[in-house]
Amino acid sequence: MKRFLQGQYSLMRTESWASLEERFDGPEERPICSLIGQIAQSRFSQGVFGTSSLRDLIIVQKPIFEFGREELRISMTPVGRVRFRYVEALT
Repeated sequence: MKRFLQGQYSLMRTESWASLEERFDGPEERPICSLIGQIAQSRFSQGVFGTSSLRDLIIVQKPIFEFGREELRISMTPVGRVRFRYVEALT
């Protein structure tokens, strides 16, 4: 994940779906890995983009995006549930 600075937000570059599948390959992350595989095989694979931040999968609409602005964060909770959180920063 590469960062570029622009104003108060960092510009980020997304990763390929294949590299994200490798990153989320642990047994506790199996639901996220499955979702990544389904996106990669779908018609949406060229229309939405992904990257990761610690244990979160981040889905965005552009291959280069402003980190912390408009993004869908997907993560596993401690009890094994998938958590979806949409982040939108208004400026």
